[in-house]
Amino acid sequence: MREEYPMNHLISCTVAPCLTGESPLQNYNALLTLSYLQRNTDCVVLTYNDDVLGKLQRKMESVSFDAMNTSIASALGGVFLPTDTMTPKSGPSIGMEPWEMIRSVCPLPANKFVQVHHIAKRQLSWAGLQKQMSQGIRRHDSKGNVFGSIGNVVIARGDSTETFYPQMTQGLEKKFRKSFNTVSWNPFPIDIWTAKTNSIGPKDTASITVASNSESIVEYLETVYERSRVKFAAKAYLHWYNKYGVTNEDFEEAFDVVEDIIQNYKSAFS
Repeated sequence: MREEYPMNHLISCTVAPCLTGESPLQNYNALLTLSYLQRNTDCVVLTYNDDVLGKLQRKMESVSFDAMNTSIASALGGVFLPTDTMTPKSGPSIGMEPWEMIRSVCPLPANKFVQVHHIAKRQLSWAGLQKQMSQGIRRHDSKGNVFGSIGNVVIARGDSTETFYPQMTQGLEKKFRKSFNTVSWNPFPIDIWTAKTNSIGPKDTASITVASNSESIVEYLETVYERSRVKFAAKAYLHWYNKYGVTNEDFEEAFDVVEDIIQNYKSAFS
């Protein structure tokens, strides 16, 4: 695709498997996939199965695949569906949201992994939605260190009275900056988009979606890297990959690429 569309941005929406294990090969597969996406896309919107499952388990006793897919689709729709902010006054939407998201959230080409957080409620203020979102996201690593973020887009839908932007300028933006711990070197770490209607839910709901380029990706990358290294050193399962043309050199290249991603993110927050 890159050869066929050299001037276009490429975005991949990817779901990471549960860390507890869905397959003995999942860390190898994740390593190879992450390496490929880093080399061939401009942005990777990464969703963690563990996060989606945990969020839904707090709401329902039994979580179905349909419920998980709906949750993921709602979050992606919150970012990519047309907004009033990105729609020209002279005509219909021209679909600028995905590309503007890349520009805002991925200012550094080497740091291109984005996570999406989404919340939708009836009869709740913008401040209330922000508070619930802040309470629902994981803000610290296993050692208690606060995750930082390089860039963020905050999208409010259902803003029929056009009150979201004024509230952001009056203090709500500071709360988002604190929740997502924005880096000091980015003078514009948050972009704001709004839409009068909420096209991804019932008409009487309002939603907030945040696309965030977060340091939390490092923890996941290190887990995949370390688990894959242990298996690779033991030559575990390599014959299955060799059988289909994946060489040990391909693995070594993938290790190098993922290690570079980790170091690039650490450098961005140092």
